[in-house]
Amino acid sequence: MLVVFEGPDNVGKTTISENVSKQLKKDNIPTQNVAFPGNQHGTLGRFIYELHHKHNYYNINHIPQISLRLLHVAAHFDTINTSILPVIDKKLVLLDRHWWSTFVYGKVGGIKREVLDKIMEIEKMAWKDIEPDIIFLINRKKPIEIRKNQKWMKLRAEYLKLAKRESVKKNIIKIENDNTIEETTQNIISILKAY
Repeated sequence: MLVVFEGPDNVGKTTISENVSKQLKKDNIPTQNVAFPGNQHGTLGRFIYELHHKHNYYNINHIPQISLRLLHVAAHFDTINTSILPVIDKKLVLLDRHWWSTFVYGKVGGIKREVLDKIMEIEKMAWKDIEPDIIFLINRKKPIEIRKNQKWMKLRAEYLKLAKRESVKKNIIKIENDNTIEETTQNIISILKAY
C-alpha cells in the first residue's frame, strides 16, 4: 500500500508521517517511511534537499524555479527506484510528498503552465502504474511558522484546488491539523486501520 502525505511546508506533514510510521511499526505493521526529495544520507535526494535549502554553501546565489523543480524530479526518480519500488509489495509505504508538490510549488513559483506540464509528464513516468491508495492532504488555517504566511496561503490554496480536481480519480482525505500533532496522528492511524 502507498499512503501519501501532502500539503505545503509548515503544516506538520513530516512530523505526522514520522509519528504514524512509529505507531504502525509498534503495531507490527511493516512500514517504510520515505520523503521527497529525499531524507536518507548518501542519496541524490538528500543532496538535492541540501542544495535547495543551503545553496549558498555551494556558492550558488540563486536557483531558478524551473531548475529546482527539475532537480526535484531527478531526486524523485532516484527515491522511487531505490526506496519505494523494491518494498511496495512487502510494506506499507508512507510518502512525505508526491508529484503534487512539484506541481504546486512550480505553479506558485511562476513556471509557465506548458513547461510545468512537461515537467509533470516526466515525473509521472517514474511512477509507472503505481498510484497512491490514499492521499492525506494535511491542512491548517495558519502555517506553524507565521512569518511564512503570504506565500504559504497561495500554496495552501493551490493544494486545495489540486485536491478537488484529483478527488475524482483518487482517494483523498483532507486532514485538519489545527489541534495537536498527537490528535492528528491518531486520527490518521484510525483511518488507516479501518482501510
